[in-house]
Amino acid sequence: MIRAALSSRQDTGRAEAAAHHKAARLGAAFLHLSGAIEVCALGFGSDLSARHPRLGELACRACAGDEPVHEAWSEGGTLHTGTAASVPIHGPLRGGVAALWHGERPLPEADHALLVTFAGAYLLALGLN
Repeated sequence: MIRAALSSRQDTGRAEAAAHHKAARLGAAFLHLSGAIEVCALGFGSDLSARHPRLGELACRACAGDEPVHEAWSEGGTLHTGTAASVPIHGPLRGGVAALWHGERPLPEADHALLVTFAGAYLLALGLN
């Protein structure tokens, strides 16, 4: 993810379009590496919005409580597991990242660490560090 973040800093173009492209590319890298079906990043200025409404809620809850959030639920007979993390952006401002997987996740602490790494790479790619 760090490699993808650094290579995306080389992109040029209009600022908003370039930021959206960087965010999408890093999100795709996270999905590929983690096996998640969705990832979101909120509060970073160039956000990856959550398609699944519960995922955005998890990211917001992690930010509000400044602690990891892990939750599992059944939807349409399929088990979903979501994990979210809060990360500092500037001063007291925080961003939230969350990911959604099918099935049970046996190591929520590892998923949290992966999300924090993703958030760091995301900040690096967007030049917010």
